[in-house]
Amino acid sequence: MQKPTPLFALLLFACAAPPPSAEPVVDAGALLTSARDAGDAGAVAPKPDAGVLRDGGFRDAGFVDAGVEPEPEPEPEPDACIPNVAPGRFTIECEGLTYELSVPRQCASPGCAVVFDVHGFTMSGVMQENNTSLAALTQDSDFIVVQPSATPAPPASNWSARQDDARVFDFMMRVADVFRADRRRLHITGFSDGGWLTWRFVCEHADVLASAAPAAASGYCSPERACDFVGAEVPAREIPLLLMLGTQDAYVEYTCAQEQVDAVVAAWSMTNEGTVERGDGYHLDRYVSPGGTPFEVLVHDYASDASVPLIPDLVGHCYPGSEDAGEEPGQIFPFGCAPPNAFHWGERVLEFFGRSAPQ
Repeated sequence: MQKPTPLFALLLFACAAPPPSAEPVVDAGALLTSARDAGDAGAVAPKPDAGVLRDGGFRDAGFVDAGVEPEPEPEPEPDACIPNVAPGRFTIECEGLTYELSVPRQCASPGCAVVFDVHGFTMSGVMQENNTSLAALTQDSDFIVVQPSATPAPPASNWSARQDDARVFDFMMRVADVFRADRRRLHITGFSDGGWLTWRFVCEHADVLASAAPAAASGYCSPERACDFVGAEVPAREIPLLLMLGTQDAYVEYTCAQEQVDAVVAAWSMTNEGTVERGDGYHLDRYVSPGGTPFEVLVHDYASDASVPLIPDLVGHCYPGSEDAGEEPGQIFPFGCAPPNAFHWGERVLEFFGRSAPQ
């Protein structure tokens, strides 16, 4: 199905609902571990173990030569767009876009990872956080989270993958420079329109990305092609990818999005390892390239129960595990999948990024 025109899509983007009672995760080969810190029973929001985020399964334990003393990194230093480098959450305007920055205490020193978390059509960076909870989940880790907001303001906000790519990428590089981030750990995720932008990053900036996680997005389901994985549209190098799709998604139809999966698998000559994890209402398929690069496809059957005038088929274009209340300025409806959901998308993204490392 092609991406609807903005007039119709204005009421069509994403969805929301609280995370469910968690079903036990079926672990096939220890490919995935929960990022939820089960020991923090009194926490307002669950927080992943920073050790899991930093030292997960994809990372080669011998990547850094223990016998070589690294040069000390310079401390974070403000610039014209980012005048504040203190830990905390703050809003920044830079070159026509607004960004929500979340800087954990650990990132007052150099060496943190950077995660860009990009919202979908009609949304904002604040709405994205209400659905992914990436800033809340990483406040005790070493992940700087950046959630950009498209223009104009919601509900008309939208991204153009090819037109907005350069500005968002420039700000990613700015954040990496200002906070002296670990250049081997730059990641991006995005939902719907933000997922198309994520695919564009994969095509244009794979040389600097550690991994990427597009959700509810496929260039093969849109007039604006983001990254075809054919001819000149093949990334400069392989990077770990996590793609989330919904079988009930009427905006990015599952059968259409499968063309994107097939294109990635063909371009990188990947082997299909089949379904490696299955739970209540979802399954995870895994592909691996000859060089060991993983491509994981997380497929869910969940749907929104949001009531959207004129758009009765919003259904599966939603965030699993979201607790979005749908009350932000300009917000038309909540973006979460109706419970119960067996996983939380934000947690899965962080767990995947934690296992992703340079080759």
